[in-house]
Order: sequence, then C-alpha cells, then structure tokens
Amino acid sequence: MKLRTFVGLNVLALASALCGCTMDKTADDPVTKLSRIEYTYTDVISTIEERLLIEPDGHLKIEFFVGTSNSMRRADTQLTAEQTTRVIQAFQGWKHLDPFYPVSLERIMTISFDGYKVEGADNENAPTQLLEVKHVLDNIAVDALKGVASTPAATMATTVTPAEIAPDRTLRSDVIYQFQAQMGGPVLRREITVDKDGLLTLTEKTVGEGAHDPDVAAKIHLTDRQVEKLAQTMQNLPEGDRDYPGINGGPVFMIKYAGRAIKSGGLPDAPSAVKATQQLLEEYATDAKRWPE
Repeated sequence: MKLRTFVGLNVLALASALCGCTMDKTADDPVTKLSRIEYTYTDVISTIEERLLIEPDGHLKIEFFVGTSNSMRRADTQLTAEQTTRVIQAFQGWKHLDPFYPVSLERIMTISFDGYKVEGADNENAPTQLLEVKHVLDNIAVDALKGVASTPAATMATTVTPAEIAPDRTLRSDVIYQFQAQMGGPVLRREITVDKDGLLTLTEKTVGEGAHDPDVAAKIHLTDRQVEKLAQTMQNLPEGDRDYPGINGGPVFMIKYAGRAIKSGGLPDAPSAVKATQQLLEEYATDAKRWPE
C-alpha cells in the first residue's frame, strides 16, 4: 500500500524547530562500555511495536507486540560477550547524530544511548549509523525471542470464546475523525466521517490569517474490503477515552468510534492502532478527493 503524507505529520522535526533544541555533540570520547539503551520501533502499517531495554550490566528486556493478532512476545535475558562488543562498536560517535530526522508516521524509531536520544524513521532520511544501530538491536531482539511463544497482549477478565475475538468485518459504529494543524499562519481543519454503510464524507477548510486553500467537500463509498480493513484496524484501538499528547501548538487529531474518544498528537508514544487508523482514514480521504462521487 502506497503511503501518503499530509500536513502535520512531520511532527518530530517540527518539535526541534519550535523549541530551538540544541544538543551537545562535541564529545568525541570513544565508547568503551555499555550504557543504558532504550529502543522503541513502531510500524503503523503492520501494527507492530517493539520495545527494547539494555542496562549497563547487559541485562536485556524485550517486548514485541503485533496489533493485528493482539499478541505479545517477551524476553528477559543477558547480552552475550559478542553482542556487547557489537553494540559498543555500533554506538561509536552516537552523539554526533542529530536528535531528530524527518518522519511521516510510517516506521518510526526512537533510540537512546547514554541519555542521548535520536528519533527518526526507517527511510531514506535516516543517517547510516541510525539504521546500522537499529539493525544491530533488531538482530539481538530476534535472537532473544527465538522459541518464545506469543501470549495475549492483555489478560481478559473473563473467558472469551473464539467467536467473540474474531476479527471485525463491519464497523461497530460511525467513525468521526478530526484533524487540526497550524503551520505558521492559517489553521487547517479536516473532518472525515464514515458511516456503518461505508459512506465516507470529507470536509476540509483553512481559517485564520494568511493565504487559504480552497475548501474541500467530497464523498466516496468505501469498498467492502476497505471497510473490513478499517474495522479490523479499529478493533485494536484502546478502550475508553485516551489522550496521547503531542507538541504544544502542533498537529492534533481525534478519533471517535464505538464509545471511544482518542486524542493524539501523532508522536511515537501513541499506540500503533491509533496511528494506523489515522493513516487509513487519511488515505481513504485522498481517494475521495481524487475520485469524488
């Protein structure tokens, strides 16, 4: 599936510009030992999340979550001497990297070593060292998770029958998605609704001072496969009302569905199902603009 970006997605790079953050990257001391390492990786298309923690003594903890199957794999082990050597070599010169590299809510990673955090995406914008470090950590995770069985991501309070946890094929309710971003002038507001029959309605306008793009109003009937894909993605949304903060004054979106109201600034801390739902709705809205009914 082709990814489409839109105004407000490059939030990590914007954060750096807004806060005027500068990091001390003058330390050229060679890395001679392990420091605390924190690594998170999110693939919103495959609804995969990986969390890895390495302590200075080599103690390793991993959580690998697959949203589409609602399963979690965990490992708690120790780095081998060979793995420790590879990690130390990979992080040489780490603090010379920038703290942020452009992302577009696709395959997002955050890696911290010795207190210095670098955020970016697994794409052409990422520097070679960031991708190499990711590769080393991913290989360590693969080795640690070999033979580890998957378990339910959340413990059910009562016994659930297979029929009750079967993937959704239809929407449980209407969907309301609202997006807002202010990019140095006018405010962009976009609303996407999808009713239970699969009718998507898009409205988009800019308000405030500055040049305005033309208002947009479009409708399109989603295919049965598109509705099913959306329903299955939204099935993994967190229950209840949730708020995943973003950047002050930065882009923000709200998803209302089946008794949920989920607000997010689009940063990596938001669950993958939230970001995957946003990605799908924005993609379907792009189709509505191109081929309105």
